Amino acid sequence: MRKKHSCSRVRETILLLGVIVSLLIPTGFIQAQSITLNLKDAPLKEVLKAVEKQTDYTFVYNNNLVNANKTVTVNISKADIKTTMTAVLKNTGYEYKIVEKQIVISPLNLFDEKLEKQSAVKNTTVNSDQNTFEIKGKIVDDKDAPLPGAYVKIKDSKEATVTDNKGNYQLNYKGGEITLVVSFI
Repeated sequence: MRKKHSCSRVRETILLLGVIVSLLIPTGFIQAQSITLNLKDAPLKEVLKAVEKQTDYTFVYNNNLVNANKTVTVNISKADIKTTMTAVLKNTGYEYKIVEKQIVISPLNLFDEKLEKQSAVKNTTVNSDQNTFEIKGKIVDDKDAPLPGAYVKIKDSKEATVTDNKGNYQLNYKGGEITLVVSFI
């Protein structure tokens, strides 16, 4: 009788472990690995929406630099995000950069060190409340013009945001000393 009890206990344990493992598999990973698109002469913005529906990624681009109405044709099945984006942007004159769960689209070779050196963080304030810091500021170019759509990230952290139309940003952070990383396309 003990033997049967022991076997059923082992079965229950294995079953429980199987359930736990299946619950721990990230669904975003599965989605990101199986993008299927079959679009002919579709506007780029519609293709990007279709990718967003099948993944956890969102897209960021400047309407003045990227023509979202440009038509593209893409036919892929069960592709990962990198393969998908390469196919979507092929022969468009655009490139992409994946930053966390955002995909930044820009004209080819736009990521220029000069622009990063010319931008500046202005009027940054830090408010502290029991180890939680609120960081507010404004990103401007070398002529003090605001940079809307700049990506502001706390280095070595998942905390990030994009500046508003006036170049303003706000981040909340728990921790000590930080370094802000600013990217603008």
